[in-house]
Amino acid sequence: MPATPRAARRRWPTTAVITAAVALAVLVGAILVGGATGQRPHLSDAAVGGSQPPTGDPAIDAVLARLDAPLDRPVHAAYRIVRRLGNVTTTAEVDDGPSTTGGSSVQRTVRIGQVRFETGAQGSTTCRTSTSCAPGLDQSAISDTGVSVDFYRAGAAARLRRDATSKIGPGVASTATVAGQPATCVEIPVGTGQAIYCVADSGVVVRIVEGDVLVDATQVTA
Repeated sequence: MPATPRAARRRWPTTAVITAAVALAVLVGAILVGGATGQRPHLSDAAVGGSQPPTGDPAIDAVLARLDAPLDRPVHAAYRIVRRLGNVTTTAEVDDGPSTTGGSSVQRTVRIGQVRFETGAQGSTTCRTSTSCAPGLDQSAISDTGVSVDFYRAGAAARLRRDATSKIGPGVASTATVAGQPATCVEIPVGTGQAIYCVADSGVVVRIVEGDVLVDATQVTA
């Protein structure tokens, strides 16, 4: 019977050591996690700035640089959009920049088919007819065209970045003249075909050949 208390007393130091080790491990883990967490605001700050990291492909990044840069002047552009699936052809017009007509507060008007999108100081609206408008930008109103409301700038950049992640070879840089405008282009091998993007000096896309969608500018005025 006396041996039992002595054995119990010998176990207590071992338990204390284990407890201390666990506490130390938790403390070290907290420090490491805190350090990792401390880096995250820097990534968040970069995202808030609106800049996107380069893809590492010089030909692709040259086109993205023009699409990502803010417009330095109002631009008017007209387009022909073809969705190959079903052979759906749609015309589009873009006026991006402060309006100087009648003191209007509209900053951007995009018409795709019969749908008009307006963005200004008072917010955004989607108009399916001249009198039927609703707040917000309703992408579903143009779901049959294969493009987004901002297809000529941010939408084109998003497509290009997506193709950059799935390319099977480096992009090939070139120049072209589309709708009378000099343009910087890139051709990217993707899957069994090629994706092509061209952007004018004014900063709007003038040609997209990608997947099921073809976009060609028919007029660009800056």
